[in-house]
Amino acid sequence: MKHLFGALLGGVTAAAFAHRLLSGSSRLVIDVSSSEEFHAEHIPGARSLPLEQLEQQAASTIPTPETPFTLYCRTGERARLAAARLRSLGYTHIESVSGMHEAMQKLHQLL
Repeated sequence: MKHLFGALLGGVTAAAFAHRLLSGSSRLVIDVSSSEEFHAEHIPGARSLPLEQLEQQAASTIPTPETPFTLYCRTGERARLAAARLRSLGYTHIESVSGMHEAMQKLHQLL
């Protein structure tokens, strides 16, 4: 669980993200994992935007470049890559989460 409580550069910890989800945050949540991974497990209410389709589907998934949203994937690597690519496309209120596998396990324990 080293990522679960650790700080992230340019992102949010999985623990803080899980707390926000449990508190009913209205922030848009986007899973950048593959479609197969998304269908196997994802956060309820999350939108799927696979990293390999990011540029083609960003505008139809994210309402405006100013919309606040959080990106996640299993480990956080694709979320960080997606955040950088979306910033280059003009999206401004982006955060990414690391260690979602551990966070999902924690959420399942709490629910």
